[in-house]
Amino acid sequence: MSMSNPKGAALGFSDHSGWAVMAIVRRTDVGDFELVARSLIETCPASLPRQPFHAVAEDGAPRALIAEVADSAGELALRAIRAATGDGHSVVTASVAIGRSPIPDNLERILRSHSLLHAAEGELYRTAIAEAADSAGLRVVRFQNHEARSEAAAALGCSLEQLEEDLARIGKLAGKPWTKDEKDATAAAMLALAVTQSSP
Repeated sequence: MSMSNPKGAALGFSDHSGWAVMAIVRRTDVGDFELVARSLIETCPASLPRQPFHAVAEDGAPRALIAEVADSAGELALRAIRAATGDGHSVVTASVAIGRSPIPDNLERILRSHSLLHAAEGELYRTAIAEAADSAGLRVVRFQNHEARSEAAAALGCSLEQLEEDLARIGKLAGKPWTKDEKDATAAAMLALAVTQSSP
């Protein structure tokens, strides 16, 4: 798909507990999307557990561990984002998932629910990445978790099938690895560019 070429590139993220795939996407002079770079970034140091809520609930770890992991995730994400934005790519926006349901403020409730433990951990890392992008001066676009491709297609005004074709073209040019995470991170960046282009 081709559209006019806005200035700047976008970061897109496909996040997991303790790591994420980050893609940098821009438009070419003819308006096609181009994957400039992709990388796996760590968002939890090896010295800390990747699942701090589980560590507190199941292993008796101190509750302060949750904040420690969140702070470390933010620092590592900001370091990776600054490296990307300082690499001559003129990054102006970033796209990060958001959970489908709000996480309760009551920690006790989270610790008693296995599903909430997983949800809270996912949101910990997504929030850390989003806040890091904001701290780096980027416009942050949020999308429903697992819906990067469908939301990108809607923002671009194309079908999901058309988006998948574009992702296949981008992946063929970029080469391996071209896993689900690379595709989702690239779609997220495409979404961020579409939203940034269509609004002031």
